[in-house]
Amino acid sequence: MQQRYWGPRYADGSWQICLWAPEAKEVRVMLDDTPQQMTQTDQGVWCTDLQAAPGSCYRFDVDGVVMPDPASRLQAGGVDGASVLMLPDS
Repeated sequence: MQQRYWGPRYADGSWQICLWAPEAKEVRVMLDDTPQQMTQTDQGVWCTDLQAAPGSCYRFDVDGVVMPDPASRLQAGGVDGASVLMLPDS
């Protein structure tokens, strides 16, 4: 069984971002308001890899509903603000 990690993971200069949304038809990640399509994997998990600097802001667009990452370590501007990419040791 593959181990799942929630929240963005940083390795080798890029971020892997995943979201569990089993009923969604389309999921995109909005990195600084630029959309990038995510790919659905097994068990309703959507993932993509991003090239972005730590501190960059992102949100999810799930079937037209824009929201922050529920597993983010930091939200800019409070719980409804954009999620912020943070290195685990910062």
